[in-house]
Amino acid sequence: MLYANWASQGPVMEAEIGQVQYETIQDAIDAVPSNTQTTIKVLKDVELTESLSVSTDQNIVFNFQNYTISVASGSSIAVFENDGTITISNGTLTSSVAVGAINNNATGNLTITGGTISTTGTKQAVYNNGGIVTITGTANLHSTSNQRATVHNLAGGTMTITGGTIVSTRFAAVDNMGGTVIIGIEDGNINTSSPVIQGNTYGITSTNTNAQIHPEFSFYDGIIKYRTDIYNDAKIALDETEGNLDFFCSTEVISGVTYNTAILATSSTITFDPNGGTLADTIVEYANGEPFGTLPVPEYKGYAFEGWFKQSDGTQVTSNTIVREDMTLVAHWRRVYIAKIGNTTYDSLQDAVDAVPKTNTQTTVVLMENITIKERIKILAGQNIVFDFQNCTINNQSGVNIPLIENKGTITITNGTLTSTATQGIINNESGGRVTITGGNILATGTRQAIYNNNNAIVEITGSAYLSAVSTERATVQNLAGGTIRITGGTIVSDKQEAVKNAGTLYVGTSGTPVSTSSPVLQGATYGVTNTSTFSFYDGIIKGKTGAISGSITAVETDYQKVEGQEMIGGSNYITAYLVHT
Repeated sequence: MLYANWASQGPVMEAEIGQVQYETIQDAIDAVPSNTQTTIKVLKDVELTESLSVSTDQNIVFNFQNYTISVASGSSIAVFENDGTITISNGTLTSSVAVGAINNNATGNLTITGGTISTTGTKQAVYNNGGIVTITGTANLHSTSNQRATVHNLAGGTMTITGGTIVSTRFAAVDNMGGTVIIGIEDGNINTSSPVIQGNTYGITSTNTNAQIHPEFSFYDGIIKYRTDIYNDAKIALDETEGNLDFFCSTEVISGVTYNTAILATSSTITFDPNGGTLADTIVEYANGEPFGTLPVPEYKGYAFEGWFKQSDGTQVTSNTIVREDMTLVAHWRRVYIAKIGNTTYDSLQDAVDAVPKTNTQTTVVLMENITIKERIKILAGQNIVFDFQNCTINNQSGVNIPLIENKGTITITNGTLTSTATQGIINNESGGRVTITGGNILATGTRQAIYNNNNAIVEITGSAYLSAVSTERATVQNLAGGTIRITGGTIVSDKQEAVKNAGTLYVGTSGTPVSTSSPVLQGATYGVTNTSTFSFYDGIIKGKTGAISGSITAVETDYQKVEGQEMIGGSNYITAYLVHT
């Protein structure tokens, strides 16, 4: 007959200090000397029927070695009753009973740097009854209670949370009932990912019913996730934040549930999705608490940009929208055609121009949208184009120094507005080119002229055309040697120089017709006309502050002579020249 030798095995030990093993964890705790930090290593999973009790003068580091310490079903005990100093760095403490997992009493000093403390009963994971609690590192505290927050801090208690995760799936994550709660470290830096405070109601609240006690907390780092609010400001006050920054909120879906999230941040990262278009910088930092201001404008040939919209909820963002969170903005577009010839549409004005034959066949090109260009519109020799700009505007892209139109063919402009801030002329009429302007506006706000007419090129300005320039360097209309300009109508104004500077052949008015003294109008801030070559004066009025005309007049209408007068314009005295019958 065989007999089991039970006595030879001995009891299975739960803990050890150094090389000495103990039958229970409490036995090991009881063996810890006063005021000497001692490490207790747990050797197995343990189910408790009595709380682990740490005395006032004990200082213990618990190494649970990833074992689990639980409370026996039906027991009404905490895992720990702590009156001393304890540090927990790993393992799992779990309780399903109606008592907190760790009760940290008035003299207790509890530090949790790692491991998991989980309660599935009706109470909290940590109950700080006037002592000191520090939660940091990778600590993970979790509660499913609908009666208590995951951690409770009572009057006189101090709770500092600098890392880890604290989650309540049915209540607030932190309940500060009258002590001090500090989240993060006040060091001038902001960590927006740790610690994590996640409450099913508030991130932080107070269940203290004493109206005279209004507990406070400070927030320096981390992220607070909540469904009701960041904190219950009817019960608890925000004492201080890092740099006195405000909370900036967004949303996050966790296990199918949408939570609001709050962080402190001086700036937000905005990702711009051009949605088929092109954009140079797609990730930009913006200051939180300030409006966006100027937003980038992407490009998409054949489409009109309609603005930036939040990817999260589809709402539009404008220059006045306040930045509060990281987000992705998506460009919205509208399909457009920029120009057309007859019933044929084109994605750009240049595409339409390129479709015009080079056989001197007059072709009308209609502009259908306002456009901003970064490359000049080129008209080639042999092309004959009537531009119907339909009161649309063409301007140059900011910072791009190009003329809007470079002409070597024949063009007529009847309406619309051409405007440029560039250090180039708006229209450069090259050798062999012919430009007729019967209406519309040509406005140069950069450092050069509206019209630059080269050798062997012709410009005619008539009708209701209006040309202006603010340049201190150039006249509004520059006519080079060998060039011809005929001005039979319209208005030409310069704010800083001459209206027209002529080194070629200039006709103002039409010979042989009744003389007009009102049209065309040439008005310069210095002279109306500066002439160094051939200048015939048949109609109109020429005005300048310094003088009406600098240089000689080659010819005037038969039986007429030039006379001069004066006129006040905008508070300034102008000398005027016009023709009268002799």
